[in-house]
Amino acid sequence: MSEPLSSRLELESADYDSAGSANGQTTRIKPGQAADDPLIAILATHKQAVDDAEDMAERLREKFDLA
Repeated sequence: MSEPLSSRLELESADYDSAGSANGQTTRIKPGQAADDPLIAILATHKQAVDDAEDMAERLREKFDLA
């Protein structure tokens, strides 16, 4: 995860109206920027994997000043 985060990863998505149609607007989010949806999701299934994933997420938060 360090490579995409350090290379200024940015996600652009289309915005939709209440009927579910694209409204021509886009939204861009970057790591560390507050957003309604997470930019990165880390999944783990077993206790040790969960502990390791939590440790990794905390290191990424600190290193890249993520929310």
